[in-house]
Amino acid sequence: MTRRTITRPEVRVSFGGASFWLSTIVPQGWGELHHKTRTNGAWEASWVIPPHPRNRNWRHPALVYGARADIMLGPVVIFPGTLGEPDWDAGRFIAIGASREGENAIAIDGAGNASTAPNTVIDAAIARGVLSWTRVGDFGTTPVGDATGGLVTVRSVLDAWAQKNGSRWKVNRLRQLVIEPVDETNPKWYITPGSGSLGTADEDRVDRVFVRFTNVTTGARDMASYPAATPTSGIERPKDLITNRAPMTTAAAQAEAQAIWSELAGRSGFTSGWNLTRGQVTAKGGPLADLAFLEGGETACALGSPDPRGVNHNTNVVIGETDYDWTEDELQVNPVGTAARDEEAVLEQVGNLAVEALARSSAGQGPGIFPAGTTAVIGANPPAGTPILVKTGSAVVSVFGANGDINFNYGGGAFPNGLVSVTTSPGDDTANFNVVRHVPAGSNLGTFYGRAITNSGYVGAGSGIRINYIAIGW
Repeated sequence: MTRRTITRPEVRVSFGGASFWLSTIVPQGWGELHHKTRTNGAWEASWVIPPHPRNRNWRHPALVYGARADIMLGPVVIFPGTLGEPDWDAGRFIAIGASREGENAIAIDGAGNASTAPNTVIDAAIARGVLSWTRVGDFGTTPVGDATGGLVTVRSVLDAWAQKNGSRWKVNRLRQLVIEPVDETNPKWYITPGSGSLGTADEDRVDRVFVRFTNVTTGARDMASYPAATPTSGIERPKDLITNRAPMTTAAAQAEAQAIWSELAGRSGFTSGWNLTRGQVTAKGGPLADLAFLEGGETACALGSPDPRGVNHNTNVVIGETDYDWTEDELQVNPVGTAARDEEAVLEQVGNLAVEALARSSAGQGPGIFPAGTTAVIGANPPAGTPILVKTGSAVVSVFGANGDINFNYGGGAFPNGLVSVTTSPGDDTANFNVVRHVPAGSNLGTFYGRAITNSGYVGAGSGIRINYIAIGW
């Protein structure tokens, strides 16, 4: 190690109720320690254990998948993580940061039901043991998405909450889940003049954000934007607030559009970050900073480096990611908004898009599946033969026969012509119904085919559930 500090870093490995210092259980030594952070906390750490000089089959029972692996500097935790699958042949070990545990935790409540209420799903995952976190922040119990369409992860719930509230969630070094503001105006670290400059990129530049959302009042798809007008030659970007999101008011949608816009606010992103060594970063008041302590989500100010996005003489940025090399005592700092230009970053960006697409597709969002008790959103004038999936217990289905038949019971007058083809139960007035198929008792989904609706009606005697129009455009 070339770190010029007295205290040597250690990796504390915990498994089966016992904890070990890596230096005490690896007789041949170890090194090449790195750790990375992102805006939500610890991301990844790695180190190398060379082969045992006399026993190439040497293994230690604590160095196994799932063991806790924390980088320590004296009594201070620098990086909380969990050991991935060890590669004994190459001698490389990778620990996944605690902030990423939410990627593999399903958002369900204590009873096993799908939910998007933040506090509920977080606490349930902690109780199941899939999260090692302690929830300190209050994220509320208001659902941030639609839980009826399929299962999502705790991380996606937290990300939706953060976007909705214009804030940031973070798992700190003590594995505490906390809420942090998104603030570029209050630097914690100061980068000395002459440490480098940031190139600009326009990939993520945005002058006006348009969002598509489900209106909670009408049940229809709606649109909002921020700001109200686009500057001359400005860049406009769309954002989907429908997939896996709960219906919202127009004001809430505009607030989210403003939060998205504020991330770049019509400014360019960056093509690079800083590669820093000891002596190039100070804390408030001037003392030299230990580079191992900088992490994503914190604000840094590059002194004497004009902001390429404006007219400021210094550049304030929120740190998007850090990569610290303990051997060389070097830190790579990339701000939020850094464009993917190198091969590794491009591949990671593509991978993230693929994961996001998979999460959306697996959420079960499909034609005509609506939460119980809500307005059925069915678009205007679908052509004959348009498939409409009706989920048992949804707003469209109001009455169930003894044999599990799905039927509509219109409470008076002529049934709207061509509403939906449905099955009916014995005893119902079937004169105005078009029977197409029987759905056995216990079935979850039935497939029906509908035509255009020109007027609206009520389904279910006294149910008060109103169908306004039939939505297509899926």
